[in-house]
Amino acid sequence: MSSAHTHVVPASPSWYCSQVLDCSPAGIACYGAKNTVFVWDVERDPPVCLAHFSAHQDRVVGLSLSPSTNQLQCCTAGEDGRVRVWNIEDGSMLKEHNIHAEKPTCVQWSPLVSDLIISGDDRGTVVLWWTETDQQRSLLPENAHIFCLACSPHDPNLLAIGYRTGAVVIIDMSKKTQMTVQRLKGHDEEIHSICWCPVPGEIIRKNLVESDKTLETSKTLTFFFPAENEKDPTPTTGCLLATGSRDRTIRVWSFTRGRPVHVMKLPTNTGYSRGRYDDQSKNRAWVTILWLKNEPYKLLSSSFNGELIQWDLSQPKPQWKLFTAGDKALGHNRIVFNMAAGGSDSKILVSSSMDRNIVTWDLDTLKSKRSIPTLGGFVYCMAHSPFQPGCVALGVGDNMIRIWKTDHPDNSLSIQSHWQGIRSKVTALAWHPKKEGKLAYGTDDGRVGIMDTLSHKSPLISSSYHKHTVYVVAWGPVCSEEAESDSLALFSCGDGAVLQHLPWNLEKEASNIAPIIAKANNVQGKMPGRSEISWKPDLSVVALGNEDGSIDVYQGKTLLHLASIQVHHKLVNCVRWHPAFTAQSPGGSPFTHWLASGSNEAVISVVNLAAVFEKHEKEGSKSAASVITESYVQLEGHTNRITSLSWSSHQDGLLASASYDGSSEIWDAKSNRGVANFRTDHGRFLCVAFSDVDPDLVYLGGDRASLFVWRPSEQRHKMPPAGRFMSEILTKVIFSFEGRDKKKKKKKAVKIADDPKTFWNKQPAAGAMGQGDVTSNSFDEELAQLKGILERKKAIYCLPIHAPVSAQTWHQLFCFLQIESSRFNSNTRLPKRKAKSLFPNSSVMDNRGKVATQEDCVLLTQAIYSGNKDLLKDQFHLGCFFGRRESQSLLTKEIDHHANNGNLEHQITLQMMKGNLVGLLEEAASKKQLNDSLMALAPMASPQTWREFSVKYAAQLEEEGSYMKASSHLLAANKISDAINLLCRNGQYKEALCLAQARLSPMDPLLKSVCLQWSYHLAKDGNMELAAKCYLAVKEPLEAAKVLAKRADLPSTQTAIRVCLAAGQIACAKNYAKKCVQQMLMTGDLAGAEAICMIDAEFKVSSSKK
Repeated sequence: MSSAHTHVVPASPSWYCSQVLDCSPAGIACYGAKNTVFVWDVERDPPVCLAHFSAHQDRVVGLSLSPSTNQLQCCTAGEDGRVRVWNIEDGSMLKEHNIHAEKPTCVQWSPLVSDLIISGDDRGTVVLWWTETDQQRSLLPENAHIFCLACSPHDPNLLAIGYRTGAVVIIDMSKKTQMTVQRLKGHDEEIHSICWCPVPGEIIRKNLVESDKTLETSKTLTFFFPAENEKDPTPTTGCLLATGSRDRTIRVWSFTRGRPVHVMKLPTNTGYSRGRYDDQSKNRAWVTILWLKNEPYKLLSSSFNGELIQWDLSQPKPQWKLFTAGDKALGHNRIVFNMAAGGSDSKILVSSSMDRNIVTWDLDTLKSKRSIPTLGGFVYCMAHSPFQPGCVALGVGDNMIRIWKTDHPDNSLSIQSHWQGIRSKVTALAWHPKKEGKLAYGTDDGRVGIMDTLSHKSPLISSSYHKHTVYVVAWGPVCSEEAESDSLALFSCGDGAVLQHLPWNLEKEASNIAPIIAKANNVQGKMPGRSEISWKPDLSVVALGNEDGSIDVYQGKTLLHLASIQVHHKLVNCVRWHPAFTAQSPGGSPFTHWLASGSNEAVISVVNLAAVFEKHEKEGSKSAASVITESYVQLEGHTNRITSLSWSSHQDGLLASASYDGSSEIWDAKSNRGVANFRTDHGRFLCVAFSDVDPDLVYLGGDRASLFVWRPSEQRHKMPPAGRFMSEILTKVIFSFEGRDKKKKKKKAVKIADDPKTFWNKQPAAGAMGQGDVTSNSFDEELAQLKGILERKKAIYCLPIHAPVSAQTWHQLFCFLQIESSRFNSNTRLPKRKAKSLFPNSSVMDNRGKVATQEDCVLLTQAIYSGNKDLLKDQFHLGCFFGRRESQSLLTKEIDHHANNGNLEHQITLQMMKGNLVGLLEEAASKKQLNDSLMALAPMASPQTWREFSVKYAAQLEEEGSYMKASSHLLAANKISDAINLLCRNGQYKEALCLAQARLSPMDPLLKSVCLQWSYHLAKDGNMELAAKCYLAVKEPLEAAKVLAKRADLPSTQTAIRVCLAAGQIACAKNYAKKCVQQMLMTGDLAGAEAICMIDAEFKVSSSKK
């Protein structure tokens, strides 16, 4: 269970499941979404989420509530193979079993037996589980995929099963054999839903005694069955059963007769939504049905495009009515998967659909009451509108943007979805600070777009793409000479670069700001990869987070470097500026220069940049960039990476954080303490934001497709859970090993005919052990001998490895193997395989017989002495006896034969005879069949041909993973640069560097490129010292010192100082020396601090003061 929250936007119910939603008479609705169960009170207006808890390791595919009104319990089935019983009130698991050998598909709690739970799987196994005694029994009525189950409400032993094949089978669960009672044939597609009539009888009519006016309101029902003969049941016997199938029909069956009473086809034109009903719509069709308990002559079903229909079965031809939209909610617009009735007198209907909405309906008026929006993917990001503080935009992994109007007067669940033009996960959002309704977004596939949320127009997409995910989008002043007075550009961060898009000209290629920064600050060399961008609220300053853990602060427009913050050692995930104005300080916050940052580390850093800005105002553009190596405030408590930060706009210094440890923390940065902690079992959190309307409200999104709204004042925890992340990892490992053990248990043991314990006293059959041919008189005797050998070998090889084996047993095993091996001793020579003929086609012609070959001799004589070559036109096998052209024809025919049969060796030999070496090489290259033998023959054609095919052979070897051999062939062809690039491309950096140093000029840019590529990957893998060597090899001492200092220990920092001093970079050495002195003074190492202070006199003064 989770911490207290006021609201939740839940995950979408599981799709394509026959029953993953259920509702109780008390109005408690439960459904499964991903691996979680959500509990809602649908009788309230609007509905309220009461609880949610993780139920399985994998997706929940079935859910059913307990029929007992005295207990709030539900049972669930998951794709992890487990069936579990839960206490809904506290989310605790009561019992479970894992009898299913395959994935379960559905589960149902028996309405008549309070402790019986039935589940089915995709193999056709039905498991009966009595929870009180914890006994299970497996049944296999049919070996087919089970789609749905339905227990009879009249007979505790009857169970209806719907299969993927379209079959409907009713079984008697009390029998072990011949359990099938009735088989209903009529559907030819998979069965989506089954339900029993809630009352006995097989024909339903309204009371015909009263007047028509009374008929419409009468609740009295009469059930009768018009007897056709004496054997038919009486009016009170038998029952009805309804099935819905993918074939778009609903059939109402007579259980006793085994045939349909009604067959209803889904209406294609309801007058409300008319669309195309072709094969594509059939593939998307899902027909779920529900029989109303209080009105048994009414049957509910889903239809096309999310329509819900009420069927009146009291008429000879069932009539239907359509559910319509109400005042506060719309209906569904895509197929409906589940329906459940509940509440007082079962007057509330709850439905879930592919449109990711859960809708509650009034069964009296057939109108929708409320719509509960759900999410189908991770909540990656969120943003508050600057013009409408109660409007929150959500970027979700189901390729949609949600606009949630939290301050809506009538509907607090008012969420508008935007999906047009968005083809991937939405990972970044930013509202335009000056234009209402303009929302920028970035996606997982690298797109950047601008959407107008006040209209239904398609978004504008930038023509420039990132190669991978866009992590941040932000609005800021144009940083170029073309900047207009009040124009704002859109900045996007991804692939380690920040691109600047012009909203008025998105067709123009976006510009990378790295060259602008380099030109403004006279920077040479490679800049760090960017991972975050955050503009100050007044757009005067921008902070860029880097992949190496540093943060660079630049002046707006000019991008003049103001400060470098080096307080993190891993990639920076989020950077946030403190608001300039808060409700507590309407005249201006004293903390407006605070900058909070979080990285892949578990520590949050807050830096005060007031002194940096004062220095810049005094010295102007001539001032050098400040280096900050110590946090003003350091917030510790999380146990995993920080993913998002948000400052409160109501109270100064109040900071919210989200982390991978599954919790969100509220920090008072002024006093460096935790205020409140929200935790849940819903995985990792990805984004967090304070409400701009309510000071005691926080929005939190994560990787379980849910958004939580919680109040810090209601939380009982003040700090994040200690060791939460590691415990989750251990839990996953345990579950994975349990799954492996389960799979091993499922494997059936090999049945051995003879007991291994008694086998050792048996001797092998003499016929089986003898050498030479088997001389059995009958085939059965020979087969029996072979079976005996097979069984004895099974007995040996299938012995359990943990069983103790005596010395006598080992001796017998050795003797047996020795006897078996004697059949193939050194004297027994295997027959040699006959070599394939080099001329198979002509050999066949030559071996036709004496008469045919004699005729060949006559024909050949005639052709030679008459000079008529046409005589040998169809006699290709005589070509080698006649002339050059005919011999070429013979070789061509034999080459084609070898090529069709894959005999490359003979094909090469014949091509060599023919003299067509180049053609042979080209064909081998096209088929990726070049080899060393062919390459050894290539120089016979020409040196140019050899070099050409050396390059092609290298490409083939690269695909096969032989990188060094491929580079050798490129070197042989004098393709040195290509060989180096090939090695780098495949991660062979050291080999590439050695080759470059040996064969390239010291001024060649490729040499530097190899070093920089290798250093990047080394630093990424944590090998800082080797990365520093690479930087030093290309004379980049500052970068070498930077990667050395990333280890954040004193020896590494001291090494960075020594490297800077040796390279003459005194200013950089001073920065690291300052950081080193501070660490030594904090640990009490005064002697070490004194030694470091010898670098510059100013540190002596600071150390003496401290």
